[in-house]
Amino acid sequence: FSLLLHVTRKKRTLPLRLLLPKTDTLYQVICIHCYSDSMPYLQMLLSIQVLLAAMLIVGYKTKVASIGSWILYLSLTLRNTWLNFILDRYFHYLLFYSMFLPLDGTWAIDAKIHNNNKSVHSKTSTATSATTFITPATIAFKLLITWLYWDAGYGKYSDPLQ
Repeated sequence: FSLLLHVTRKKRTLPLRLLLPKTDTLYQVICIHCYSDSMPYLQMLLSIQVLLAAMLIVGYKTKVASIGSWILYLSLTLRNTWLNFILDRYFHYLLFYSMFLPLDGTWAIDAKIHNNNKSVHSKTSTATSATTFITPATIAFKLLITWLYWDAGYGKYSDPLQ
């Protein structure tokens, strides 16, 4: 939390007393990070975001974790719009599509729990077979990856500093 304290003390972001009069009602509702600028509140939001990221990493309650991560990341980038880079936009896309992908698949904790429940209820246990998931979300995700590489390559190719 020391980095969070340092950034807040240096006032690298616009204080809420100056930001909120310049925003509309929708922005104030969506931006959870604008509800308060107290340090304990920001630490709580950061802790929740880290917990949701850990849940995504291990594959526990992935739908809830991906939706919560996307909402908090959206709120954070709205709070600090002038500190965003192109990678932030890509990360928004990835978190958004992760809400629709079957992230609770093979190596997730949810998959282990599901397989244990399934083997308890069935009389015979069968070997797990590889399953291929093809959904509109997986197709869109692969197209997104293609778009990320194309966009990054085009940005480097058309860089005015070269």
